[in-house]
Amino acid sequence: MGTRLTHDAKKFVIEHEVAVLSTLSHDRKVHGATVYYRYMDGDFYIITKSGSNKAHNMLAHHQVALTIFDSDEIKTIQLQGKAHIESDMKTKRLIFEEIVHPRPYKGEHLMPPVSQLSAGGFITFRITPTNIFYMDYKDESKIIRSHTSHFH
Repeated sequence: MGTRLTHDAKKFVIEHEVAVLSTLSHDRKVHGATVYYRYMDGDFYIITKSGSNKAHNMLAHHQVALTIFDSDEIKTIQLQGKAHIESDMKTKRLIFEEIVHPRPYKGEHLMPPVSQLSAGGFITFRITPTNIFYMDYKDESKIIRSHTSHFH
């Protein structure tokens, strides 16, 4: 698909706020973490703590993957990109305000998990997509039908 979002893909990204971030550790092990994100001006932003595994991983290996999935709609965005520390104070403040605030969790209003990490101070990463793949599995033209297999 490239690095530009179609209208449907952009709508999907804006309507969601949670993704799985995949990073590579210094010893080349894959690490996955659920994160809140914001999409702005073609880039994705996440906040973590400076001492977290994902922060260390993104500083060592800028290549990341981000996966956003909606199980009710069976739609997904899978993107590959490069992560860098966001240094613009205005952008950092905006992203912090949009991500770090109380949300409803089964009837309670709680801060997102990133606020409970004790691994240093907050750090904002900008992920610039290099490849983006959007799939709507309810679109009949894109569904791959499974075939039953018989195992003996």
